[in-house]
Amino acid sequence: MSKMVDNMENNNNSHSLYDDQKERFLLDRIEKLCGKESFRPKLDHMKTLLSEDIRAIEKRSQVVVVAGTNGKGGTCHHLKNILSHQNVSYGLWTSPHVLTLCERFNLSGAPISYEQLIELIEENSVVARESELSFYEFLFFIFTKWVSKNIPDVLILEVGLGGRFDAVNIFTEPLTAIVSISRDHTEILGKDLKSILFEKYGVVRKGGTLISGIEQNFLKETLSHWIARDEVNFVKVQRHEYSYEITNQRIALELFSRLNIERDSFDLAQDYTHKIMPNESRGRREKMTINARELIFIGAHNFDGHRKMLAELYGLENSSHVFILGFSTGREDQLENIIDLYSKYPCLVDEIILSDYSHPRAIAKEVLLSFKDREEVLIADDINLNWEFILTDESYKNKKIIISGSYFFIGEWQKYILDHHS
Repeated sequence: MSKMVDNMENNNNSHSLYDDQKERFLLDRIEKLCGKESFRPKLDHMKTLLSEDIRAIEKRSQVVVVAGTNGKGGTCHHLKNILSHQNVSYGLWTSPHVLTLCERFNLSGAPISYEQLIELIEENSVVARESELSFYEFLFFIFTKWVSKNIPDVLILEVGLGGRFDAVNIFTEPLTAIVSISRDHTEILGKDLKSILFEKYGVVRKGGTLISGIEQNFLKETLSHWIARDEVNFVKVQRHEYSYEITNQRIALELFSRLNIERDSFDLAQDYTHKIMPNESRGRREKMTINARELIFIGAHNFDGHRKMLAELYGLENSSHVFILGFSTGREDQLENIIDLYSKYPCLVDEIILSDYSHPRAIAKEVLLSFKDREEVLIADDINLNWEFILTDESYKNKKIIISGSYFFIGEWQKYILDHHS
């Protein structure tokens, strides 16, 4: 019998929450109403549809919007942990999910149930059809409806893509953060970093407050002109020497300090500033033990994500790992550079295994096979080097195995573990 140990308290709840049949029903129902998940540059319709809910929420809740290429989800989870420690109620919206759509909906640590989510979908199905809401817009629409029935002290919103036209960008005076800027989704956000920054800066309001973790000097200079023009209260967070996670924590701590709430003295402030704290979220340094091998799930969906992950691992432990990497579509032009990164850290890398997986957004297996002649790379297959072999063969026993890349890939791995090793 396999033993699965999860180091995060609420992940056990999330595992038990997942139901494959209900999940498929939800996805099919929303896709019939809205089509498959995709991005479109449109926002005013969301403001109109949710105008009453926006007013009600803003009367009683402080809204925090977190944008950035990498780290925004982790920052949101660290902020909610700080609020929980202070007994402050919160609502949390994040995307994408790893195991279940229910993960995207959270009120003070409690994810929405399948039954509640199905009820909300049916209650609002006419609006989805008549307003032609996209998959993502509809989910955020019903999240807002759900939150407006039980308004928390603080509402934390992770931007899905970009910022300027993201559905979360409907509130009038949010406290905002931009965690980082790098190249991703360039077909939508633009191919240069300044264009990407422009899209993410769209969440900032004139006269508002922006917490920044941006590291590139030329972007800081551009940002300085924009914040002066818009009279923005600007706070620059000092990035940690090598740990992106500690940087995310510092941004979360700065956001917390700017909230207008009653608070006790926060005795963990120094810890959040100087060492990695658990953020209790799926796919972000999440650990499991299966058959005497430690699995560590770390989402890193682009080149910069892998660069920061490797730098952090090198700074923290400098020990050898097996890396199993899976990618989603849109990263084809980054793949060679990502693999080259790993060759710069020979002390960290025992093996690199590229793996395909069953998901509509998975990168084509033919792209992975183009790397089969590289000496340092193994390609997972259905016979000799498959997921079951990695989880059961003696050659991988007592090894640290990092499963990284797309959150969709991490989700498929965790579903496999639930089906075969729980």
